[in-house]
Amino acid sequence: MWSRFARRVSGRPLRHLLAATAVLLALAAPALDMETGFPDAGNDSAHTTHRRAYDLVAEGFGPGANAPLLLVADLTRPGVGAEGITALAERVAADPGIASVGEPRTSRSGDTVVLPTLPTTAPADAATSRTLARVRGLVPGNVSVSGLTAMTDDLTTQLVSTLPVFVAATLGASFLLLLVVFRSVALPLKAVAVNLFSIAGAYGVVVAVFQWGWFGGLFGLEETLPIASPLPTVFFAVLFGLSMDYEVFLLSRVREEYDATGDTTEAVARGMAATGRVITSAALIMTVVFLGFVGNPSPLVKMMGLGLATAIVLDATIVRLVLVPASMALLGRAAWWLPRSLDRRLPRWGLGHDTAAGPTADPAPVRGAGAAWSRAPARRTRRRHEGHDEAGSASSRGARPSGAAHPAVPASVHLRRLSADGRPLRAAQGPPPPRLPHPNAVTSRTPTITLDPIICFFDLLRSSLEQADHTSDDSA
Repeated sequence: MWSRFARRVSGRPLRHLLAATAVLLALAAPALDMETGFPDAGNDSAHTTHRRAYDLVAEGFGPGANAPLLLVADLTRPGVGAEGITALAERVAADPGIASVGEPRTSRSGDTVVLPTLPTTAPADAATSRTLARVRGLVPGNVSVSGLTAMTDDLTTQLVSTLPVFVAATLGASFLLLLVVFRSVALPLKAVAVNLFSIAGAYGVVVAVFQWGWFGGLFGLEETLPIASPLPTVFFAVLFGLSMDYEVFLLSRVREEYDATGDTTEAVARGMAATGRVITSAALIMTVVFLGFVGNPSPLVKMMGLGLATAIVLDATIVRLVLVPASMALLGRAAWWLPRSLDRRLPRWGLGHDTAAGPTADPAPVRGAGAAWSRAPARRTRRRHEGHDEAGSASSRGARPSGAAHPAVPASVHLRRLSADGRPLRAAQGPPPPRLPHPNAVTSRTPTITLDPIICFFDLLRSSLEQADHTSDDSA
């Protein structure tokens, strides 16, 4: 199924590329209107006790009672002195966004004065942030504005200002790593671009649901709220990591198939056929886990679950099934282009086995009464080496007596020990010889590396699925 779909997309790559890009851009469009902040207890469900307490405080003392500010004056530093505290309190109270300024409280040592201040608006209200900025402009240098509301506002400002730096550093590091691993310029650029599409789509869906209120009732939302300021950074870190894992897992197999065939379109089709089930299964598991967060009564948890689940779905469907094969088909052999000068300077890392070394010696024969040799090539190997296996097929077919040395076997033939009833048995033999490279293949002489535990897990899962396919073929 995966191979057929990849070939269908590769047949008309430009049409599929434009359609998939249009869908992702439409989903990402609401992200341009994103407003970040810290949701407060007033955004939680009215059935919770802390929301009822929040409403009671707001009704009795005003909405600003839930967003108190503290003006702290250090009298040991140049600025306002003890005699100027009263004038400072009056100046701050005159601001239209301030409801009241409490009585000053002086420390026992007499060097610190605290002025409790209440704004007129709620903690998550954008007007509170503007009031806070005005108050900071009214106070002298030895007076600081503190409190939980001021701290969350400062954190929001810091996250918004540093998010572009974080994104640029992550993209740059990913590009350099993929450049070294895949020895290509176009593939890292494509990987970074398509992964950004899925993350931007998740941003847009979260803004449309929580900030604009679209389908809010479906997710149990009672009102709109700003996007929690830590979430864009968390989304990008988590989702880019997962998306890049899927990308590396797919491209490593595509590169392996390209080394064997020399055809980019065919390599993508075979790579998707080999990894499609694993990536889809992993994405389905992650989606179900993240959607479980949506049932939580907290809007912050709902926001996190919906954003993560949306990005995983987009990455495993539109990005991995459409954008990747379409872009690879359009690039063709240019997908593997690397300037020679840059190739000489880059360190030699790789993802494939040493296919240029040629076939290795055959493993030692399995000896024992009742043992027999059978020819059981894998499906993929049988298709690839159909023209290379004719010479050795006759010598590897049929039973051999116990203790006899087996003849030379082509690289595409896996030897298996059979019991008397014809079922395969595990044999104490070395690893199978490597596959024969395609005559036009671009071979790699670099060792295999594992980039992280998730890729290692995918490799183990893929090997298990392939072994299950081989076993079912033998049984049939």
